[in-house]
Amino acid sequence: MRGGVVFPTLWGYIHERFNAPSYMLGIIISAFSFSGLFSNPFIGLWADYSQNTKFILLVTNIGEIVGSFMYFLGISSWFLVFSRLIAGIGSGAGAAVFADITRSTSEEERTPIISSVVLCRQIGLLFGPAMNFFLRKFDFYIGSFPLDKYTSPGLFMSFLWLVMEFIFLIMYHNLTTLNHEEDIEEQLCYNQKTEGSDCYSVSAKHRIIRSVSLSSSPPLAPFLDTLYSGYDDIVGFSDKVNEAEGITEEQNVNEICKNPEPSSSWTGT
Repeated sequence: MRGGVVFPTLWGYIHERFNAPSYMLGIIISAFSFSGLFSNPFIGLWADYSQNTKFILLVTNIGEIVGSFMYFLGISSWFLVFSRLIAGIGSGAGAAVFADITRSTSEEERTPIISSVVLCRQIGLLFGPAMNFFLRKFDFYIGSFPLDKYTSPGLFMSFLWLVMEFIFLIMYHNLTTLNHEEDIEEQLCYNQKTEGSDCYSVSAKHRIIRSVSLSSSPPLAPFLDTLYSGYDDIVGFSDKVNEAEGITEEQNVNEICKNPEPSSSWTGT
């Protein structure tokens, strides 16, 4: 949407306000893509290294907010160029999102999900220019800065990006982390029934302890909870017990799924 809102009035903005030559139109338009050309690979590497897409979105979105607000200020035509350069840094967020989707989806899921994300982007480009139907109605000053049909797209987009910042902060969760947690629950498959509800999933640590208690005799859960406070230690101990008794991982998971209720001799958490 960012380009769709700005482009319809851009030429009038630089020509009537600053009497800029026609080539400035091309420079301002290309400034956004030029900035994104260099920021996208680095942000993609950052996403691969940290796998913290939420934090990357929060940081890159600041570039969109600042760049859009600079477009509203519109001190000069070259100031608009720099505003688009800064906003272009925020375009790297797309690389981080697509990387997160790729890491957390299977080959069968990936194509329709990425297609849906791209579709949403195209819808924004489609409806973006329509925003100028009401933005052109603005004609007043905020301090010494005019808010009119030329500057209002910048302030409008700055406000939308600010809203997105709060949405990212509150509602976005790293897909890789969520997918890993789902894999753990599916693999261990330990549910305990509660009154008034079908079941609830207990912590990963307790699921591992439950796994060991079912595959060993006598049950070891009460002792494991005391002796092994680390998650990795418990996983390793569970694997050793299963290996000693000749129990495969698949057999162990199936046994857990068949026996959701603790046995009478199991008194652990």
